Amino acid sequence: DGMFCEALPCPCSQEALDASGGGGTTNTKPNQKAKKSYVYDGRLTQVVDGDTLKVKVRRRVRTVRVIGIDTPESHKPNVAPECGSAQATSAAIEWSFDRPIYDHGRRTRKVRLRTDQTQTKTDKYGRLLAYVGRGGSDFGRQQLRKGWADIFVYRNNPFKRYAAYEKTFEAARTAGRGVWSTCGGDFHSNQ
Repeated sequence: DGMFCEALPCPCSQEALDASGGGGTTNTKPNQKAKKSYVYDGRLTQVVDGDTLKVKVRRRVRTVRVIGIDTPESHKPNVAPECGSAQATSAAIEWSFDRPIYDHGRRTRKVRLRTDQTQTKTDKYGRLLAYVGRGGSDFGRQQLRKGWADIFVYRNNPFKRYAAYEKTFEAARTAGRGVWSTCGGDFHSNQ
């Protein structure tokens, strides 16, 4: 009922999450959240893989790790490309460009980056953590819709768009799209 009771753990504690089945990682170290959300307009310059893009914002090219999704790895050191990685990257290129061009952001598609105050602004690799959108299209949801992404929650800290992403993910899984048909849903198996 949302009321504090000494006999029950705080509903946001790791103990409560584990008891309710909402666990995941057991790391309870708090995430250093951003103080507010930021919005940046930019131009796509490159697709690194299915969940990482390069975007020119003002005069600087930023590497953007998309919040809320994880796609099969294609460039992880000492790891063979994972099942579905080429298709996830192709789907990202298809969403990002009318045709594959890499012109350092002079003529490519305009996008809007939006950080999420429930997450950090950058990750440990210095990549900007953001949702990527153009028009009414959300890149993360598109990857989920096509079945080339899994939902990714960092350190048990759900992002704002989690509920919408979960519905999209479940629809793709039920329909057997993407990795669900090519790899039996195992996003991180080798090809």
